[in-house]
Parts: sequence; C-alpha cells; structure tokens
Amino acid sequence: MPRISTLIPVHNNAAYIGEALDSLLAQNYTDLEIIIVDDGSTDHLREMLRAYPQVSYFHQEHRGISTARNLCLEKAGGEYLAFLDADDRWLPGKLNAQLDYLDAHPDCEIIFTGYSNFLQDNSLEKLPRVQFELGIEKTNPFYLPTALAKRAVFEKSGGFNEQLQIGEDIEILLKMKLAGTKIKHRLDQVYYQRRLHGKNITLTHQVSPRFSHKHIFMDNIRKNLQQKLQPLVSVMIPAYNCAAYITKALDSILAQDHANLEIIVVDDGSTDNLQEVLQAYPQVSYLHQQNSGPSSARNLAISKAKGEYLAFLDADDYWLPGKLAAQLRYLTEHPGCQIVFTAYKNFLEDESLRDSPQVQYEIGLEQTNKFYLPTALIHRDLFAVSGTFNEQLTHEKINMAEDTDLLLRMQFSGIDIKHRLDEIFYQRRLHGNNSVLSGPTPAEFALKNIFARNMREKLRPKPPLVSVMIPTYNCAAYIKQAVDSVLAQNHPNLEIIVVDDGSTDNTREILQAYPAVKYFFQEHQGIPASRNLCLEKASGEYLAFVDADDYWLPGKLDVQLKHLAEHPECKMIFVKYQNFLSDEKLRQHEGIQHEFVAEAKNYTLMSTSLIRKSVFADYGNFSRDFPVGEDADLICRISTHDKQAINYLDQVYYMRRLHGENSVLLHNARSRELHKKILLRNFRASVKNTYQQPIAISVVIPAKNAAKYLQETLDSVRAQDFKEPVQVIVVDDGSTDDTAAIAEKSGCKVLRIPASGAPKARNTGLRQADGEFIFLLDADDLITSDALSLLKREFEKDQQLRAVFARRQNFISPDCASRDDTETGEPQFGGIAGCALIRKELFDLVGYFDEAQQAGDAIAWQLKLQNLGVKTGRILDVVAKRRLHDNNFSRVHRQQEYQDYASLLRKQLLAGKKGNGFSGTTR
Repeated sequence: MPRISTLIPVHNNAAYIGEALDSLLAQNYTDLEIIIVDDGSTDHLREMLRAYPQVSYFHQEHRGISTARNLCLEKAGGEYLAFLDADDRWLPGKLNAQLDYLDAHPDCEIIFTGYSNFLQDNSLEKLPRVQFELGIEKTNPFYLPTALAKRAVFEKSGGFNEQLQIGEDIEILLKMKLAGTKIKHRLDQVYYQRRLHGKNITLTHQVSPRFSHKHIFMDNIRKNLQQKLQPLVSVMIPAYNCAAYITKALDSILAQDHANLEIIVVDDGSTDNLQEVLQAYPQVSYLHQQNSGPSSARNLAISKAKGEYLAFLDADDYWLPGKLAAQLRYLTEHPGCQIVFTAYKNFLEDESLRDSPQVQYEIGLEQTNKFYLPTALIHRDLFAVSGTFNEQLTHEKINMAEDTDLLLRMQFSGIDIKHRLDEIFYQRRLHGNNSVLSGPTPAEFALKNIFARNMREKLRPKPPLVSVMIPTYNCAAYIKQAVDSVLAQNHPNLEIIVVDDGSTDNTREILQAYPAVKYFFQEHQGIPASRNLCLEKASGEYLAFVDADDYWLPGKLDVQLKHLAEHPECKMIFVKYQNFLSDEKLRQHEGIQHEFVAEAKNYTLMSTSLIRKSVFADYGNFSRDFPVGEDADLICRISTHDKQAINYLDQVYYMRRLHGENSVLLHNARSRELHKKILLRNFRASVKNTYQQPIAISVVIPAKNAAKYLQETLDSVRAQDFKEPVQVIVVDDGSTDDTAAIAEKSGCKVLRIPASGAPKARNTGLRQADGEFIFLLDADDLITSDALSLLKREFEKDQQLRAVFARRQNFISPDCASRDDTETGEPQFGGIAGCALIRKELFDLVGYFDEAQQAGDAIAWQLKLQNLGVKTGRILDVVAKRRLHDNNFSRVHRQQEYQDYASLLRKQLLAGKKGNGFSGTTR
C-alpha cells in the first residue's frame, strides 16, 4: 500500500494537466500513487494521459468536482491523502516538507502550505474577480489543495458535499473542525501554485460566492449536524419585562441559516406576560429567577448552555439574517480566533427620544464602540479564562456595562478581542426603558469606574501558574527554538526564566527579542548551579525545565497540568521524549547509541517533567556533587521516599537534540558511572531506612548564614548521652556562606531551599523528619548533653503526653558587642525551639507553622496547641543555652516580633480564651 495517494479531479483540462503531473513526478518522493478522476471531459484528456503510465485513471459522467473528489477518496489506498487541481502545480520539496512536519508533530492530522496565484493571461488582471482571487491568498491561509492529510480525517468528517458546485473545500474544512480535527498547522513556505486562466470555476460559476457560502452553511448545519446531540451554538437572552419585543428577537434567531442551536431565555423576575408569549416557542429553554440583574441572568444562561459557541441577544434587539453563518465561517478561516464581533446599528422605537442627550450619546457610540458584546460569537472556553459576568455591578448600582467589564477582563487575560466583521448584523433598539438610558448611574461614570478598576487589576502582579526554566551555556544556535516552543503552548499564565551559565556566544543578544523572558547571568558554574538559580527565581506553583538545545511539542503543559489536577498524590509528571540528530555524522558515536537505547527504554528525563514547586521544599535542590546526573539524583531521592510521587505519560511531547556538544555525550562514560553512583547511594539509603533501628528523635535546625556558630551547635547535639538513634536535619534557608558545607561535613541530612524564612525552613525539615519525636533547635544555640534524655524520659513516665517543655539559660556570645547582662538572669521556660520535645503526630493535629508569620510563628503554634487542650508536660531542668549576639533575629526584628505577638494576643482575646501557661503537669 502506498504511503501517499495524490488525488486529481479533472474536467476539460488537457491543456494543463501535463504540467500538473510533471510537478508531481518531480517531487523527491516515490512511495505514492496518482489517482485521476475524469469528470466527463470532452477534450483530448485521455490521449494526454497515455504518456503517464504511473497514473490510475477513472472516468465518470460529468457530475461536478465534489463527486469527482469523492470517487478519488474511494479509490485511494494511501495512509496520507494529497490534492492537486489539474490546472495547478506543485513546487519541489512539497511532500517531503509536509511529511517531516507530520513526523515531528504526532498530534497533527492535516498540514497546509503557503500558495500563490499566477495569471495564465495578463489580460485578465483587471477583472474584479481576478483581483479578488489574487488577494485571497493572504486572507485564506488554509487552502485545501495545499494540504497533506491523514486518511482518518476524511473518515471522521465524511466526504465532499456533492450538492455544491463551489465552496466544497471550505465546507469540508468546517466539517473537519466540527469533527475534532485541528485546522491550525501550516508551513509558511509557498509549495503550491494556483493558475488563474479565465475558466476557473471560481471565476465563471454563475452562483455568487456569497450565496454559495450561505448555501454551504445551510447544508452543513441542517443535514450533516442535525443529528448531533450537542448544539453547536447556544443563544442566550436575558429578559426583564420585554414581552413587547422578544418575539422579534426570537424570530430573528430562528431565521438564521442554522438548525444546530439552542435558545435559552432567562426571565429575570418579569412582571409582564413574558412567560405566556414564550409558550408559542417550544424550541426555547425557559428559566426563571428572582430579579437579580442582567449579569446574574447571563451567568445562569452560561451555566445551562451546552453549545461549543455562545451568543447573546438582548430581548429588545434582533439579529439580521446570516449573522451566525458569517461568524462561523470567519472562525473556521481563522483558527486562532475564539471570539468574533459584528457591526451593529442603533434604531429608535420612538422618534420623540431623538433629542435626548443620552440617546445622542448611544447613537454616536456605535461608531466608536467597535466591540459590542451582544454582537459576539464566543467559544465557551474563554469564560474559563476570564470568568463570567460580574454580578457585583448591580449591587454597586452600576446596572449596566457588565459587558464592558467582561471584555476588559478577557483582554487582560490575554484573549485576542480584535476580530470583527464590518457588516451590520445586529439591530439595537433604543426605547426609553433601556438600562443605559434610565439607570441611576450615567454611562460615562460607569464605564470610567469599571475601566479604572480593571486597570488596577491588570497592573497588580499575579503569580504565574507555571515557571519554565531554561539553563543555558553557549546554546545561541538553538535557544530561539526552545523559547518559541514554550510560547507556543496553549497557556498564557506562565513565566520564562533563562539562567545563562557564563555563555561566550551571543545568547544574550538573541534573548533581547523576547521581552517576556527573565534573563539572569552567572559565571560558569555548571548545570546544577544554573538549575538551582532558576529555582530561586521561580514564582510559579508548578515548575518545568527545557534544555536550551531542545524544544517542546504543542500541548505539553496542557496534558501535564490536567494529570496533576486529576492526581493530587502525584508530584512530578513526565512525558515521553524523542531524540533527534543535529548531524547524521554522529550516528555511530558510542554515546549517541547509548542515548537512543535510553530513549527506547522510556528513560525518565528531568526536562520532560512538570513538577509541583513543593517538591523542592520537601526534598531539596539539585546536588552540586554531580556535574552531570544531578536530575537522576533528585528523581531517586524523591522516589525512594514516595513511590506515588512520580507518574509517566506515554506520549511524546519533548524533542531532545543530540549534537555532539551535549554534556551527556562529552562526559558519556563518566555520566553512566555517576548514574550508577546515584542509584547505589539511594538504594543504600532505602535499605538503611528499611532495616535500620527506627529513629527515635529528629533534631530539625533551620539555618540561614549560620556558619559562624553552626559547628558548635551541631557538636552539642552529637555530645548527647541519648542512646537511641537521632537524626539531625539542617535546612539551609538560602544561605550565601558555608552553612550547608559545614552541615554536610558533619554528616547531617541537609535540605536546601530558596530563602523563605524560618517557618518555611522548619516545615521543610518536619516533612522530611523520620523520628517519632521532634526537637527543634536554632542554629546559634546549644543544648546540654542530657537534654534529649531528660525530655524523652517524661514520655516513658506518661504515655498520654504529647509534648514536654523545659527551661533555657541565656548566655552572651564572646563576639557580642552590645552586651546586656540583665538578659542572662534566671533560667526561663522557653518556647518550642531548643526547649521542647514533641511527638511528630502532634503536628498532624495542630498543623505546621504559619509561613506568613516571620517572628510569631512559634508562639502562634503554641497557642493553637494550648487551645486544643492536649496533654503536655513541663520539667524544671535547663536543657538549652540560648546564645545572645549582635544578629539575633529577635533583636534585629524586635519591632516585627512585638507586632506579631500583639496580633496573636488580640486574636486570643477575641476568641475568649483564658490562661497564659501550658496545660499539663510540672515535674
């Protein structure tokens, strides 16, 4: 079976078909068949074709181009179908270029190319229809004869409409779109030349194009779509005391050349005979609500609508014939467009109103207000982006302009609202009772109020949903394709962060063409450091990486975000990737062969993943121990602790370039050794967690730039006389000194997070703690050698205890310049840092620390503990030595600490709570 079938319907084109076939046979592609259907030609066509034995020839009585094309489809055996009109020609390379695109984009089912018209006879140039056809190549980018399509596209949408003599190609594209085929893929290069020779059917056919297009939509909607359960268009009419006008509104809908629609009327508490009038319209879905305003009525209609597209009509207005057909055709011809308006005209119900200033204002507005929402046809997905109508406008006595408010929100959400048909299809009635004429708020004030509010919303920074991070080093040749593939994702709410790891090429200059990209430069430190800086700068809820020499395929973020939304237990979702060679000469390279084997095994690649940001808070950042393989290390760390955290989609959405300069190729043997080392280390950790004696106490130490005192603090923990296993976790809160290195050298478990504050650091340590009990310690304090033994002994005496508190003694650090000996008085009961041993399960009951608090998080947690009434204990022993130095947080941020404590006390008093101590016993 051939891979491609080329289909050529022909009627009396013997003069040109030789040139058409020669252009086809000149293609650098041989796995194809050529099918010609002769639609009753009376010229010497058959004799001409004897020179082309490769052609499969079929003859039919003259029945028109649609019937000829359908017979072509019936005879075709190829996996892909291509079209060529007998009087046109292809340019070299067409099929190869389209096949390459289809192979690289598995989700694409039909790919078009650019085309150009040319004149067989220059004397035709002045004809109006010729001028029209010469210009249409710029406005009609999706011309069917240029297409290469998968056979399944026609199986889903059916064949050509044999009742049409013109426009059958436009009609079948509409049917394809309605059947779910995406009409959006096109090569900009011209590969098709269309001949204008005076006998083209588009120039000579007696049926006007406009009437033909109208007929297309009538036939398509009434016959092909009538059996569909879901309407294509939902027309929604909010109505309040409009019985006198609504019949004309409804009749204007029913007069549209369209049967696959639903009509929803929402009666907003009318007191006239509206319901009785609607009984004459069984097609109408009638909904009633108490009078709540037009915004509420429209939102109710949206919630009930089933159509793919939504249209509004005010009950006192009406449409002109052809509105829906014209808008649907525009949406079909402009695949990126999701909302299209039409022109409208105001008309007076009563001429006596003409002198009213407000009427004059509204009549003039039609010239300046090009985008009037009731004229629009809207894809329903837009409301998921911008939200629905603001029902608060009615409550603010601004009982109009809710449509202007919505359009502003659409625009601020990144929706393109510039598409409009200049033809008038909407008649707006001014009758004295319009809300814009009779409402209590002048239109100018309402619009100004709404615009100002929405502009403030627009200017207020909003966190992105996804942060896309691109670490790069000397990848100027490839980075444009990487960035473009991110921008091509169907998702506006993202940020792009590029960390340039000391590139010496023109990377920075290339990125200047992308103002949306956040660019950061660092001296060359390697990819783990680059990725960690990306993490520090990222603000999205979800994080994704793309290597600067690779690129994403369309739809990657959509499928991954959907999966994470449906699987809350999943923290990282990977997609499949495909390697491709930048240079075929590399194919025999040992490292190349290894990477293709890895791809075949669906090897998990960090850059194919979408990750919840919380993962890095829980498991730390990329380890700088591995110049390559840092991603494998992180993945192993996660999977060792949480088997459900990682999922995988068996779909290719990532294209990975192998070009000889990849780090995994330059360090291939070393890379494999590092991967083995990573896996072995994590396997040992897993075995240790499984078979080692359970950890009794986890000591959690949040640390930020604590290198000066941390070693002494850790030594005091190591000096404990406690005999059971103790785990020490140091959470490095974005330090810029040697804090993390000191902790790692001491054998602690080190977690690195971007600078976030002590509450976040404590919570990160708690989530990673394996002990039955938790001991929190500040990085500049010390504990006595018997601290853990004294505290743990209390739990052995009383199994009901959930926490035990002890006392601490302040001491002045030798390096402290601002001494205050009064602070070193009698020992005092401390808070949870350094003076408390807590069952880990208690955090499940009380919750973690409030990360919004910077000074009062610990006291806030203790107040919640006290209010719950769980059993706690106290001992009089001193277990902690609190260091006083010039940079104590409580000294430097004393005002903030006072404010946080005062706020907490106010909340406590308002809650009616009594007491200022800890419940429980003292020993």
